[in-house]
Amino acid sequence: MDKKVSVVLPVFNGETYLAQSIDSILAQTYTNWELIIIDDGSTDRTKEIAESYVKKDKRIFYYKNPQNMQLPRSLNRGFAMSVGDYLTWTSDDNIYYPDAFETMVKTLESDSRLGFVFASCDVIDKDGKKIDEWIMPENMELRKIVGTNIVGACFMYRRRVYALVGDYNPALFLAEDFDYWQRIFARFKVRPIEKVLYAYRRHEDNLTSTRSPDEISHIAERSILKNANLYDKLDSVQKFYLHEGLNRNRQMSSKDPDFYLQDYKYYEKVHLLTYRIPRKIKRMLKK
Repeated sequence: MDKKVSVVLPVFNGETYLAQSIDSILAQTYTNWELIIIDDGSTDRTKEIAESYVKKDKRIFYYKNPQNMQLPRSLNRGFAMSVGDYLTWTSDDNIYYPDAFETMVKTLESDSRLGFVFASCDVIDKDGKKIDEWIMPENMELRKIVGTNIVGACFMYRRRVYALVGDYNPALFLAEDFDYWQRIFARFKVRPIEKVLYAYRRHEDNLTSTRSPDEISHIAERSILKNANLYDKLDSVQKFYLHEGLNRNRQMSSKDPDFYLQDYKYYEKVHLLTYRIPRKIKRMLKK
């Protein structure tokens, strides 16, 4: 496994946890990587911290945006400069576990048809204490992606995926990752990794914590509607997850929260009659 992993780390005023994030990359058992830090106009000690690591390790690079460009454009800038065979990105307040890169690279290399993998995560608080976990079982229902972001915060994909899918969409800031995963799932084979490889930090300064649920749900709805037509033909299960996602986001919105409710109820019944009940009967018969 000698292929390079490119890690983009966008950061804005991340002095509190940035060193921990970088240290977790330095601690990786897989050592052929480059780290591209994109400073999105920080005014705290982010530059000083990042440059101290650049001096220590030639695999680390630091660039500062001329002005605040927001997350999607910072990601696009970082990946445009990347040279790795495998790509990923992380946040200044999150932590990779030591075997994260090695495990994800091994999984991708186990099947040349795989374009994208995503792994289970611990959820930690501001002090690093575990408070929850996001487990990605091997048999998880991947069709949920049409209406719900099931990927989590730890992932890796091949450069050919980036070449075909393209950049993150600046018009979908706050749902740029969800939009990107939907575009990937529609074109490539993907696989969840049940092993916990990452710690996602939940605290009051998280980007999503500083935005209103109304704003986030509106952007997520736009992503769902935009990408629904990427699939040649949605099956009944996908239609259920699509309308479930649309309805859930509208229920959190101040804009006609029941707009999708009738369609959701209809596809919920179809899902129950054509998928859930038959599966339950099949499991009972096997016993």
